[in-house]
Amino acid sequence: MSSLKVRKRDGDLDDWSFDKLVTSMAKAGMNMEEAENLSKQVETWVMVQSQKGEITSSDIRDKVISSMAKIDPAAADSYRVYKKE
Repeated sequence: MSSLKVRKRDGDLDDWSFDKLVTSMAKAGMNMEEAENLSKQVETWVMVQSQKGEITSSDIRDKVISSMAKIDPAAADSYRVYKKE
Protein backbone atom coordinates (compact mmCIF):
# COMPACT_ATOMS: atom_id res chain seq x y z
CA MET A 1 0.00 0.00 0.00
CA SER A 2 3.02 2.27 -0.39
CA SER A 3 1.42 4.19 -3.28
CA LEU A 4 -1.11 5.73 -0.89
CA LYS A 5 -0.17 9.23 0.24
CA VAL A 6 -1.25 11.15 3.32
CA ARG A 7 -1.66 14.92 2.97
CA LYS A 8 -0.45 16.47 6.22
CA ARG A 9 -1.78 19.69 7.75
CA ASP A 10 1.19 21.64 6.41
CA GLY A 11 0.45 20.42 2.87
CA ASP A 12 3.31 17.93 2.63
CA LEU A 13 2.68 14.41 1.37
CA ASP A 14 3.90 11.36 3.28
CA ASP A 15 3.68 7.69 2.41
CA TRP A 16 0.98 5.76 4.27
CA SER A 17 2.49 3.90 7.23
CA PHE A 18 0.60 1.11 8.97
CA ASP A 19 3.36 0.85 11.59
CA LYS A 20 3.18 4.56 12.36
CA LEU A 21 -0.56 4.25 12.99
CA VAL A 22 -0.13 1.24 15.29
CA THR A 23 2.61 3.03 17.23
CA SER A 24 0.54 6.18 17.69
CA MET A 25 -2.41 4.18 19.03
CA ALA A 26 -0.16 2.27 21.43
CA LYS A 27 1.40 5.53 22.66
CA ALA A 28 -2.12 6.78 23.37
CA GLY A 29 -2.59 3.84 25.74
CA MET A 30 -4.20 1.15 23.62
CA ASN A 31 -2.75 -2.34 24.00
CA MET A 32 -0.70 -3.52 21.04
CA GLU A 33 -3.11 -6.23 19.89
CA GLU A 34 -6.07 -3.84 19.86
CA ALA A 35 -3.94 -1.19 18.13
CA GLU A 36 -2.94 -3.61 15.37
CA ASN A 37 -6.51 -4.84 14.86
CA LEU A 38 -7.94 -1.33 14.75
CA SER A 39 -5.16 -0.18 12.43
CA LYS A 40 -6.13 -2.92 9.96
CA GLN A 41 -9.71 -1.64 10.01
CA VAL A 42 -8.60 1.96 9.55
CA GLU A 43 -6.25 0.95 6.72
CA THR A 44 -9.16 -0.72 4.90
CA TRP A 45 -11.27 2.41 5.42
CA VAL A 46 -8.42 4.61 4.14
CA MET A 47 -8.10 2.52 0.97
CA VAL A 48 -11.81 3.00 0.26
CA GLN A 49 -11.91 6.70 1.18
CA SER A 50 -8.75 7.87 -0.56
CA GLN A 51 -9.17 10.06 -3.61
CA LYS A 52 -6.61 9.48 -6.37
CA GLY A 53 -4.37 7.63 -3.91
CA GLU A 54 -4.42 10.44 -1.35
CA ILE A 55 -6.17 11.12 1.97
CA THR A 56 -5.76 13.85 4.56
CA SER A 57 -4.22 13.24 7.95
CA SER A 58 -7.21 14.96 9.57
CA ASP A 59 -9.61 12.47 7.95
CA ILE A 60 -7.50 9.61 9.29
CA ARG A 61 -7.31 11.22 12.72
CA ASP A 62 -11.10 11.67 12.92
CA LYS A 63 -11.65 8.03 11.92
CA VAL A 64 -9.08 6.77 14.44
CA ILE A 65 -10.59 8.77 17.30
CA SER A 66 -14.16 7.67 16.58
CA SER A 67 -13.08 4.04 16.21
CA MET A 68 -10.86 4.07 19.30
CA ALA A 69 -13.64 5.58 21.41
CA LYS A 70 -15.73 2.43 20.90
CA ILE A 71 -12.91 0.19 22.15
CA ASP A 72 -10.88 2.28 24.61
CA PRO A 73 -12.38 5.69 25.43
CA ALA A 74 -9.41 6.71 27.62
CA ALA A 75 -6.94 6.00 24.81
CA ALA A 76 -9.19 7.89 22.37
CA ASP A 77 -9.12 10.92 24.67
CA SER A 78 -5.35 10.70 24.90
CA TYR A 79 -5.06 10.40 21.10
CA ARG A 80 -7.42 13.36 20.65
CA VAL A 81 -5.43 15.77 22.83
CA TYR A 82 -2.02 14.80 21.47
CA LYS A 83 -0.64 17.43 19.12
CA LYS A 84 2.48 16.69 17.14
CA GLU A 85 4.90 19.59 17.33
